[in-house]
Amino acid sequence: MNATENNLFSKPEKIRGGFLFKNTLAILHNPVNYLAALSRDHGPAVQLNFAGKKYFIFQHPDLVKHVLLDSHKLYHKPGHKLLRLFLGKGLSTSNGEAWLVQRRTMQPAFHRQKLSNMMEVINEETTLFLERLGKIPDKSIINITLL
Repeated sequence: MNATENNLFSKPEKIRGGFLFKNTLAILHNPVNYLAALSRDHGPAVQLNFAGKKYFIFQHPDLVKHVLLDSHKLYHKPGHKLLRLFLGKGLSTSNGEAWLVQRRTMQPAFHRQKLSNMMEVINEETTLFLERLGKIPDKSIINITLL
C-alpha cells in the first residue's frame, strides 16, 4: 500500500453535528452541497451521526470500490426507510443477495466496449452542458434538472 492508499484507508475523521440533529438538518436541507462540503473540508472518508445513527461516508473511488466490490460482505449499507426516500431501492441501499442480483444485472452495461461506444456522445453532451453552465451568471439559483 502506497502513501496515498494509506491515507485513504486511515481512520475517518469524526464530524461533530453540534446541538441535537445538526447533521441531519444540514443533509435534509441540501444533501448534494452537504456531501460536497464534507469531502472538500474533511477528506474522502468521514464518520457522522445522521438521524441519531452513526454513518461512514466514503467519497473516493478506491474507498467506494473497497466497500462495494472488494469487501462487500464485510459492510452493511444502511437500508432504512429514510435513506431509501432519497435513493430508492438500489445498489447503494441494498445488501446481501438483493445487492448481488442488482450488481450482476447492471454489470454488462458497464463493459469497457459498451462504454467506449458511448464516449463520443458523452463528451458532446458534457461539452454542451458545460457551455450552458458557463452562461449562467454567478450566484444564480438554478434548477439543474432544467439545464
